[in-house]
Amino acid sequence: ASRRAGMRLCRVRALLRSAAFARLLAAFTGYVPRAVRAEVRRFRPGLDYTLAHVGQLSQGRRGGGGGGGGNSAAPMVEATACFVPAVRDPPKRAARLWDSGDVGGFECFVKKEDEEAPAEVYRADESDGVTCMHAASNCLNLALRDADTMKFVKYVNSEAPGSRWDVAAEYRVIRVLKKGEKAASSKKRAGGTSSS
Repeated sequence: ASRRAGMRLCRVRALLRSAAFARLLAAFTGYVPRAVRAEVRRFRPGLDYTLAHVGQLSQGRRGGGGGGGGNSAAPMVEATACFVPAVRDPPKRAARLWDSGDVGGFECFVKKEDEEAPAEVYRADESDGVTCMHAASNCLNLALRDADTMKFVKYVNSEAPGSRWDVAAEYRVIRVLKKGEKAASSKKRAGGTSSS
């Protein structure tokens, strides 16, 4: 069953990496994806979580060496397709447990200045400066995250009604100019002024 689920989630990952999904994201958010990193994940009850981090694409930009990594302060778009099938409990009870936050498995976004606080102190919807997205089955969460925001998935405790499965994608993006909006550029160039 786990192998079959993994294969299906790999198809979801391919969709999140596709040009068609990039166009949809641009339409929804106003940001055009320029690079993407996506992974299939499973968080098992009593075993799995992630530590707070800024994301793989963000970390890759910090090196500053050649390659035109772009502006490290640029925002990232996060897309997470989440699935929490009810294994141990009836579906309605399982949905209530996930939504309560009491069994963990929710994804949190927190400002970097709070990074000295351990992740276990955050409870869903109770900490200032923390945005939490509860695990829900067959849902897609979109978030625009700036460079000063870290993310993590809270430990899934042993009382959870099953595993949290997801496909997490992060996109390096550029903002789409709206109709009539001009780019913030000047006629000055590196060697002087341009003439037309």
